[in-house]
Amino acid sequence: MLAKWQPVSPTALRHRYNDHQVQAIRESLKADPLIDIVLEPFLSVIDSDVSDASPALDERLKRRRRMHSIVSEEFTALFGKNASSSSDSSETPRMNGSLDRSMIRRRSCQ
Repeated sequence: MLAKWQPVSPTALRHRYNDHQVQAIRESLKADPLIDIVLEPFLSVIDSDVSDASPALDERLKRRRRMHSIVSEEFTALFGKNASSSSDSSETPRMNGSLDRSMIRRRSCQ
């Protein structure tokens, strides 16, 4: 799948990617892949980049969007519509279809 997206042969892929990225590609080929394992090693890849890659990934993305929607609704119900705009934006992970994984890493390392 990844070789199709790039002008490279499948055998050359192992020289271009690290072990985590190879694991992510293997995960994406499973019948029931974990979307976080697929996306995590590729920092510039967001949900929409893997949309339509496979029915299994599409199902995981659908679940992820639904969870995001539920969390957003609960946040608004608990804290009001303007609560997120009043927080310090430098400390709040962006939600543009996927989490800002770099922000999460910085927080977990502190």
